[in-house]
Amino acid sequence: MKLLTSSLISFTHDPSDAVRDRAGCNVSDCGNFMRKQRMRIVPKLIELAADSQATPQMRNWTFMALREITDQPLASDASVWQDWYAQHGTEKMAEFERADWWRVHGDQ
Repeated sequence: MKLLTSSLISFTHDPSDAVRDRAGCNVSDCGNFMRKQRMRIVPKLIELAADSQATPQMRNWTFMALREITDQPLASDASVWQDWYAQHGTEKMAEFERADWWRVHGDQ
């Protein structure tokens, strides 16, 4: 979890767009983390999406990461994601924990 947190910090705070973009990929889909690990940071991503200080680019990357992690085609609206997570976050995490590694997109 420490490495995932480090990637999240790079995603949100590194001054380089290229580093933030790569860290965003690690956090969302094509990185080193299992889907169930990435699912644990969804609440932090939702907080970031709701942060009025986040840049439009950061907000776009955040919604992209949320969609990649959860497989949910929700709107780019933090309140929609908050509602979804409150209603479905636990069941989605359980789904990822139960699934064989090769059946969960993003774990390859």
